[in-house]
Amino acid sequence: MLLVGPDGEEQVILARADTSQHAEEVVRYYRLHYQIEPVIRDASWHTGLTHCQARSQEKLDFHLNMSVAAVNLLRLLAQKAECSLRTYRREACSRLLIRQLFSKLGLSAEYDRTDQRVQSVVRTGRMAV
Repeated sequence: MLLVGPDGEEQVILARADTSQHAEEVVRYYRLHYQIEPVIRDASWHTGLTHCQARSQEKLDFHLNMSVAAVNLLRLLAQKAECSLRTYRREACSRLLIRQLFSKLGLSAEYDRTDQRVQSVVRTGRMAV
């Protein structure tokens, strides 16, 4: 299927097995697919989408919804922190480990989060957006 843009210059070739579909419908499906794909990929990578062992449809639906909701929250938090999803997760794990280490050593769990020494540990392995 060859689609030509309204100005006659833009050309897109789409391959479909179902030749009865109209070109506009095919383009709409492709657009939807490419909007959903990154969300599912991020849910698989960052929120354990593929780790569910439920068997009932209701539980599987719940797991999918929670994974997608977690990805959306993670994206907002990472955007606010001006870093990638992976970096945000890594830094959240680092903060958790710091709190656990302080607790196990019997030290005060209160520390200055803006202290450069603490930030250097938290930001170990930081990646740009």
